[in-house]
Amino acid sequence: MRNRSKVQILDTIARLAFAAALLPRLCLGATAIIETDFESGLGPWQPLSEGAWELQETDGNTVAALVETGVDRPPVRRPQAYILLQGHAFLDFTMTARVQSLEPNTIIGRDVVVLFGYIDDTHYYYAHLANSSVGTYHNIIVKVSGDTRSIIQNEPAPEARLFDGWQDTQITRDTDGQIAVYMGDFETPIMTAHDTDYPLGSIGVGSFDGRALFDDIHVEGTTPDGLRIEPPTDQNAPSLHYTSYPSIPVTIESSTNLGNWNQLFGPITTESIQALRFDLPATASVPLFYRTTYIYPTPL
Repeated sequence: MRNRSKVQILDTIARLAFAAALLPRLCLGATAIIETDFESGLGPWQPLSEGAWELQETDGNTVAALVETGVDRPPVRRPQAYILLQGHAFLDFTMTARVQSLEPNTIIGRDVVVLFGYIDDTHYYYAHLANSSVGTYHNIIVKVSGDTRSIIQNEPAPEARLFDGWQDTQITRDTDGQIAVYMGDFETPIMTAHDTDYPLGSIGVGSFDGRALFDDIHVEGTTPDGLRIEPPTDQNAPSLHYTSYPSIPVTIESSTNLGNWNQLFGPITTESIQALRFDLPATASVPLFYRTTYIYPTPL
């Protein structure tokens, strides 16, 4: 069963004074930075119910270890085991991490994976980083979409760089859908892609069907847009403009003191990303503060 944890991701609250006829339109966002070295546990990284994870000491360092692989799950082949960054979703991000496969180099296609744009267990992207490259199975960027998956990277056969030992990895995704995957060299990506189907989602690390180690994960990115406030006109009351996303409920709340919040609308979800408007009462007696609160799914 999937639980939902309520997470306020908009740190900046929008204030609307109804007397200000020339109130500017606001477009607010929040930047989140998550750093995990696993010295105190998995932290915000939540294992999926497949595979087995534990903390291990390696050269005086504590790392996250995927020690037992998962199993294939219907309706489509995809990474068997991963840990997901719980309670966070990003429109754009840069993620760096140290990764290491625990499988011998004689196994062709041994791998680690990085998931992003994660909505649920059958809707996300993943970068498959392996010790071989054929452009169709190993060293690929994949979009999982329900009961299908598709390869989306531009390069026909990206260079394989999952050598023995620890490897430095970086993945970036921009709001315009540009994706870049780096390993070892952060100047030139080994894989690139462009896709906009999942513009908002969480991030995970794991393996398609092997064992692996992860450490020093750094994620920095932008959470969804905040409220855009339009001033009143002769014909219309003030209105709040916000964005809704697939599978992620959103509510709008108001407060007069930033302490007690009242729900005005929601929670709602939409089948696609939509820019929506909420009309406010035109007869408010005091200035109000408004916020959007998104509710992210957790992996278990």
